[in-house]
Amino acid sequence: MPSDEAQSPGEYRNTADAPEWKPEEAISHIRRIQSELNAAKDAYQKLALRYESLQKEYAAIQRQVHTDPCQSDVAYELFRSFVDSDYHKIILIDTAYAICYMNQSAVAHLHLPQAGILTGRRLFDFFPQKDVLKIKKKIDKAFFSGEKEKVKEVTFHCPPNDAVRIDLKLMRVKYRDRPSIRITIK
Repeated sequence: MPSDEAQSPGEYRNTADAPEWKPEEAISHIRRIQSELNAAKDAYQKLALRYESLQKEYAAIQRQVHTDPCQSDVAYELFRSFVDSDYHKIILIDTAYAICYMNQSAVAHLHLPQAGILTGRRLFDFFPQKDVLKIKKKIDKAFFSGEKEKVKEVTFHCPPNDAVRIDLKLMRVKYRDRPSIRITIK
């Protein structure tokens, strides 16, 4: 009978040191090793399939990330076609608080001569200092929490026009694949 230390008959180089194995024990030991080998092969096959699946997912994500600029322009034009004609008064700002977009309803409500006149300028250039702090705090909260925020009764100043009292609803969105804040004027 083999001792507890002996693992297999092949471990011993000197046959005089090898314990005696009964044929049934040797066959049982070989079957156990074969089943462990089969389990390892099955685990390897599962891992290989998972690896292949992850490679395909990675390739799909890479294709999405590196989209053709023409496709993103088409998506942007589609976005503009919906939002430009929307009755909601919408302004989009980027992470630097610069105005990226303003739809026609917002332009008309704020009595501006044209839509692009404020694009690229900081949102805070058009509010008094007391309102700027309140608005900035709510914008930052919307950026970081992702929740909708409201700002009540702030004054919007645009040089060619008089001041307009407005309420704002803020919500985090993506604009041209970048984080932005959508401001809806009430």
